[in-house]
Order: sequence, then structure tokens, then C-alpha cells
Amino acid sequence: MKILHLSTSDINGGAARATFRLHNGLIQKGIDSKIFVRDKLTENKSVVRYKYPKGLGKLRYRYDKLRIDIDFEIHIHTTSRPRSIQ
Repeated sequence: MKILHLSTSDINGGAARATFRLHNGLIQKGIDSKIFVRDKLTENKSVVRYKYPKGLGKLRYRYDKLRIDIDFEIHIHTTSRPRSIQ
């Protein structure tokens, strides 16, 4: 089994520290675990820092983000919502 944790930071904040502890516990149990973060503060090799794209990669990133945002908005407005009981 492989586990990938997504977090803003590896140890900065309560949720990040909890993720880091969970990650280390999984590794001790022999499970392949990695953390993917925006802000890497440790030297742990199983924590991978997200590198923002540059050049044409940045344009592709913005295009992909825009498409996801548009698709999400369409989904929100087309899915049925539970009706409140009056």
C-alpha cells in the first residue's frame, strides 16, 4: 500500500503535525508513506515540496486551474440539493 498525504506544511500547525505523526507511524509499520507540501520545514526525505511551475508550465497550470474552477461551478449549479422540510 502507498499513502500520499497532502498538506500546506510538514510541521507548521496542528493539522500538519498530526499528519507528520501519522506519516511516521505508517512508515514504522512498513507502509510506503509520503507527504506532499507547499512549505517544507524539515529535512525528512519522504516529505516532498511542491515546486511552482515556471514559463510555459505556469501557463498550463493557470489553464488547468481555470478549467477545474469552471467545471466545479457547473457541477455545483447542476447537482440536486436536499430540500429543507418546512
